[in-house]
Amino acid sequence: MKPGNHVKEGDLIKAHGCIALVLGVMPPKTGEYQKTPRLRILSDDGRSWVTRLDYTKWSIINESR
Repeated sequence: MKPGNHVKEGDLIKAHGCIALVLGVMPPKTGEYQKTPRLRILSDDGRSWVTRLDYTKWSIINESR
């Protein structure tokens, strides 16, 4: 499952060892080496950060409507 195709704003995901709320999905910048979307997430420990999910195990816990 590719992150940009199925993960959307408002989804709850499990990634990087925590549960996180997806605050936004940003397309890759033009000319950037990595061609996958970036996700801004708010993790269950209160951190807000931008990540790519290509190299970690992840799953959708609850999809937004």
